[in-house]
Amino acid sequence: MGQRERNWLLGELPTWVADGVVDGLTAERLRQRYAAAPATGRSWGMIVCGVLGALLVGTGVILVLAHNWEGLSRPWRTVHSFAPLLTVQALVVLGFARGWSGTAWRETTGLLWVCAIGACIALIGQTYHLAGNTEAFLLSWVILVLPVVWLTRAMSVLAVYLALALAWASFDKLDDGVALLFWPLAAAALPVVWAAVRQNPYGQCAVLMLWAVALACTAAVGITLEKIMPGLWMVVYAGLFATLYLIGGYWGAEAPTFWQRPLHTIGSFGAVVLVYLLTFDWPWHEVGWQHLRNGSGFHPGAALFDDALALVLPLAALVLLVTAVRRRQACRIPFGLLPLVIAAGYLTAAARGWNSHIPFLLCNGYLLALGIAVLIQGVRRGHAGTVNAGMLILMGLILTRFFDSDYSFVAKGVVFIILGSLFLGANLLLARRRKEVAA
Repeated sequence: MGQRERNWLLGELPTWVADGVVDGLTAERLRQRYAAAPATGRSWGMIVCGVLGALLVGTGVILVLAHNWEGLSRPWRTVHSFAPLLTVQALVVLGFARGWSGTAWRETTGLLWVCAIGACIALIGQTYHLAGNTEAFLLSWVILVLPVVWLTRAMSVLAVYLALALAWASFDKLDDGVALLFWPLAAAALPVVWAAVRQNPYGQCAVLMLWAVALACTAAVGITLEKIMPGLWMVVYAGLFATLYLIGGYWGAEAPTFWQRPLHTIGSFGAVVLVYLLTFDWPWHEVGWQHLRNGSGFHPGAALFDDALALVLPLAALVLLVTAVRRRQACRIPFGLLPLVIAAGYLTAAARGWNSHIPFLLCNGYLLALGIAVLIQGVRRGHAGTVNAGMLILMGLILTRFFDSDYSFVAKGVVFIILGSLFLGANLLLARRRKEVAA
């Protein structure tokens, strides 16, 4: 337990004793236990300062070398290229030997190591005029950073590793590549994430790593899809967001804050944004097998990966949804139905053409039902954030469809007033219920 949590607990004990929640003896035992307990929280100030210091030192070393680079011979350039890397590695070995395993130390040395690897690759390539391009440089950097991820288990190193892998995939895709190597590279770092989750599933290290992995995979899906069949990305992303949401329902649902539930948060937010975009007409134009793409820049073999994702991700979400129903978790059903709704709309648009209004109406109706379900769930649980999220979904849909029409300013103003009144009324009702429960 961190220092802030212990201070809060010790401050609440007198109130608990006065209200009869605990007796005096129990309060004294809690006070003795947590007053003397060592702080286990991480000093984020030290971590941030260490990370910034590592970045500044690495940048400074590169600038110093660049200033004197032209006056050095080739052997001395080689020595100066490897000197920062060897120095950082010596520091890491020294830290392991002396048992320095603190988070600030691992984050600082890990980032310095990553910067030194990149600088060494670039300087050696420039010194010996090695043939290569941006993709080759980034791929070499990513592969050499992977052992650093394993050895340091640092949050920032994992984030930089995934960012470099995404950068390589983007450049490779722009150069008419397939970029599917990103997925084995990302999977190679998953054991580090799993170890952090098993050690402390709600700790900062595990939570931030899950945020990094989930966001990187969300971006990588859009980068690595071959997009030969137009519109298939809708089904893929629907399955991805539903799967993340349902997995987050099994792990992390008990976390007190939304940022400690990365899979649940990214899945639900991504689902709402996806369905909202599909409530317009433009995504449904020329989708399906009747508009297959070909020619230069498209790889039919790589399109099998698109088909696999479009099949595996919705099936995974469906299996998780059935499991949630068997466990009587009815609150998971609205978001769990997302792949079925999007798949139905996609098949309809592909079979009947973009002039069919069924996908448009289907997504609008689903988003309306989703907003109502979230609102009801928030009212039942007495959670103001969930109530406001449901109201925002409904307001966004209603206002969007309302501005699509040619109503007068007076009518639009009346709608604004009604929606605002409903928004305030829901929060006032929830606040009153909280007071009644507390009383």
